[in-house]
Amino acid sequence: MTHTKSLLLFCSVMLVAVAGCGNPVDTAMRGFTEFRGAQHEILVIHDLGPGEMARHNSIQVGRVLSDIGSLVPPEFVVLAQNGTRIQLANLKGLSATGSPIRVIGQITYYQTGGSVQTLMGKDKMAILHVTVSAVDGRKLAEFLVVARSEALRTSDTDLANALALGAAKYFQGKITPPSKR
Repeated sequence: MTHTKSLLLFCSVMLVAVAGCGNPVDTAMRGFTEFRGAQHEILVIHDLGPGEMARHNSIQVGRVLSDIGSLVPPEFVVLAQNGTRIQLANLKGLSATGSPIRVIGQITYYQTGGSVQTLMGKDKMAILHVTVSAVDGRKLAEFLVVARSEALRTSDTDLANALALGAAKYFQGKITPPSKR
């Protein structure tokens, strides 16, 4: 959904709230939820050591798999894998020297409901378990990205993009700017 369409949707919901249709606070919150869409949260299990990213020149994204089999549509797994590869390939500030690090993702939770379930408060949610290792196989870090949305308009693409953005945000926070090396 484009920014303009999102803004129009938000304004329309706010207009309905002001006109007295339903509880204005609930309607405003619903409008905000729709406007915001899918969000991500990062939960660190084992963090990268200080300066660890300075020793590596690239991030290789391996396969993203599903730990829960057929509960996750194969299309969602592909969306999560492609999104993660694109987001991590766009990271700036990686070292010019050193070896690559490897990233493997596993989808450990996936839940989407229809519009009725979402209206009843059931979030759309996915969890990506990310393992980061060196070329020699040493585990360097491990974290979870939790993507969640209460918005009716959230698609699998939006949820997969939120997972990918969360993974990229974790690494971006670990990259030392070239001026501080």
